[in-house]
Amino acid sequence: MTASDTQLLSQNQRDHGDVVALFGVAIVLISVHLWLPSRLASEFVFTYGNPSLVTAWTAATIHDSTGHLVSNLAWYGVVIGLAYALYTIWSRHRLFWLLYGSLLVISPLITVAVDYWFLYQQWELVGPNSIAFGFSSVVSAFGGLLVVGLAGVVAEWYSWR
Repeated sequence: MTASDTQLLSQNQRDHGDVVALFGVAIVLISVHLWLPSRLASEFVFTYGNPSLVTAWTAATIHDSTGHLVSNLAWYGVVIGLAYALYTIWSRHRLFWLLYGSLLVISPLITVAVDYWFLYQQWELVGPNSIAFGFSSVVSAFGGLLVVGLAGVVAEWYSWR
């Protein structure tokens, strides 16, 4: 086995690990939807009248219907697949994973905090019994990741170097 064969094998193993990690998020969301009892799932949604740091994060894993989940997963697949491809083309693999992990953890909290502040505290558009849930905020954040990747690839292709 030559050095280039070893490097190619290592690259393929990394790519397979990446795919498993990206699908892992989808598997967690599907598992929560299918196997978490509705009564228990209702404890993990964010309630505006009873805010909690824990439910601000766990609400992203809860979906009210299979259609809601499928829609979020479909957009997740499209957005994150394209973003991964762009960051790979741009040779910014490490940056992709740093941003991916950060957005996965931070975006549910930021979205709920902004919603809580504006919709509940400032504008009073939602009542204390209103709830927030779903993965849409994370998918939207990954949309930003895609835009940054696209800008990076375009800048690299059209640079003056």
